[in-house]
Amino acid sequence: MSIVSQRTRVGVRAEVADNKRIMAHVDGREIVVFEHRGRLYGFENLCPHMGGPVCEGKLAPRVEAVLDSDGAVIEERFDKNEWRIVCPWHGVEFKIEDGVCAADPKYRLRRIEANYDGDDIYVS
Repeated sequence: MSIVSQRTRVGVRAEVADNKRIMAHVDGREIVVFEHRGRLYGFENLCPHMGGPVCEGKLAPRVEAVLDSDGAVIEERFDKNEWRIVCPWHGVEFKIEDGVCAADPKYRLRRIEANYDGDDIYVS
């Protein structure tokens, strides 16, 4: 069930170009919409960890460890197939695909469906 009661126009395509984000108030909640790799993502701008403005954080790829045969870390590298938004307050990371906290899945961002209708952007 969505936290947005009805389909609401929040902006236009140009407002999410070049990694920009739309912040809007819908149904008394601050939401953020952004585009990443041609897809729109929408979340309530509230970190479930400590209540910070999570969507003001950076997008970053997941860091994965490369281990040797003994299990020791020999290298760390970025996995650009999984992107995360990093809360600016405490560095807690959430997967942008589903909003689940990478370190503790009991925490999850509230997702909001965001879609284009022509050049307009709607949430629902």
